[in-house]
Amino acid sequence: MRGLQASIQKALKKYWDGQSKLVVAVSTGVDSMLLLHELEQLHYPIVVAHVNHHLRTQSDQEAQFIAQYCREHHIAIQIADWHVADHPDKGVEEAARQFRYRFFSQVMDEEQSRILLTAHHQNDLAETVLMKLVRGGWLKTIVGLQTARTFNNGWLLRPWLQISKEELLRQAQVIGLTWYEDQSNQSMAVQRNRFRHQILPALIKEDPKALAHLGEFHDQLTKLLTFAEAELSKYDVVLLDGQRLKVIEFNSLPAATQDLYLKHYFNQAHLQRLTKDQLNQGLHLLTNQNKPQGQLDLSADWRLVKTYQYAWLQKIKSAETLNSPADVAMIELEKHYFTDDGQPFWFSKHKSTDHLIASFNLTMEQLPLRIRKWQPGDRLRLKNGGHQKIHRILIDQKVPQSKRTHQQVVVDQFDQVLWLVGRKTAWETSRETTQEIYLYYQGDNHDDGK
Repeated sequence: MRGLQASIQKALKKYWDGQSKLVVAVSTGVDSMLLLHELEQLHYPIVVAHVNHHLRTQSDQEAQFIAQYCREHHIAIQIADWHVADHPDKGVEEAARQFRYRFFSQVMDEEQSRILLTAHHQNDLAETVLMKLVRGGWLKTIVGLQTARTFNNGWLLRPWLQISKEELLRQAQVIGLTWYEDQSNQSMAVQRNRFRHQILPALIKEDPKALAHLGEFHDQLTKLLTFAEAELSKYDVVLLDGQRLKVIEFNSLPAATQDLYLKHYFNQAHLQRLTKDQLNQGLHLLTNQNKPQGQLDLSADWRLVKTYQYAWLQKIKSAETLNSPADVAMIELEKHYFTDDGQPFWFSKHKSTDHLIASFNLTMEQLPLRIRKWQPGDRLRLKNGGHQKIHRILIDQKVPQSKRTHQQVVVDQFDQVLWLVGRKTAWETSRETTQEIYLYYQGDNHDDGK
């Protein structure tokens, strides 16, 4: 038992304050019941979180069992019901996992806990690595279960990832622990079960140390990827302008570095499940000097856009939110927004020299400001008192036709254009009884409206 408890203590030492409650996920299976038992033996302040998934006939019996166990052992418990009406027709396993972790987050918040403990073990880690290797994809996606990872403003800890299922079962039998077997874990219709009962045992038969070797592989890969990510981040200074990728500088890299850096760049949008073909298409778009402009949809949410010397990841939904002149969004002061090419901007009542590009003296009747797509007839006031049509500004600045379609403007309540977003500000005349609003923008090549 000392090994089990020592692993728990080691995992907690770095992340726990020694006083706040620990939330422990308990399914009533042998692993989580043993984890609960060991935490009791250590006299830690614990709260059990159990989910009744209503997926099996014995689900209610398990919920009653753990509730009774906690009453007898004077342990706090919270139980959530995932009702049958909420079960999806497909993807039940993933939906159940999402429900569980939402509930665990809720329990942590209610109990003011920063620690969630689960009983994942060495076999779980090995199964996950094998499944991800077979599934394919980027190396980063193979890294799955970690002893510690951030979760809900705290930490999710898995102290037993170096302990085998066989050892946990042996320890549970020694102390005469009571637990429930999930019969669905025996179904060969489930991929994980095939890896658990057929593939992994075959590997262990080939080499009894297969579990440990897979764990070591996972550990080495994790460290290597951490190092690689740090090294690739050093290129950000040279290759990035804000969130935009500098195409010329990118094309000066060796081909292998281009491949690795593009994956690093895509990580910011969590695009880690792209296929090899998609990555190659992205590389071709960026390196094709005969096509200075283009775009590539990478997912339902993101596209890669290239325009001459820059490329960027564009949020498809946000880019297409304002589909008609009637679509308008209110501007909130102090809130950060982003242009189509990823440059941040914000309006504020507070003056600062950093990134300040304009100030507007506005009456209360002009507020709040709004952002919408530009419309034919929109004009911008100039310093000489005249006006310039937005259409003419876009032509003069050689804005590509594809970007003109999505060009936005910031207007006041009288629909006067104050800012052609990312390009040119209006010249404002002074007024009485005004509120001074400051515009901050982290882009470049901006016109001040003269």
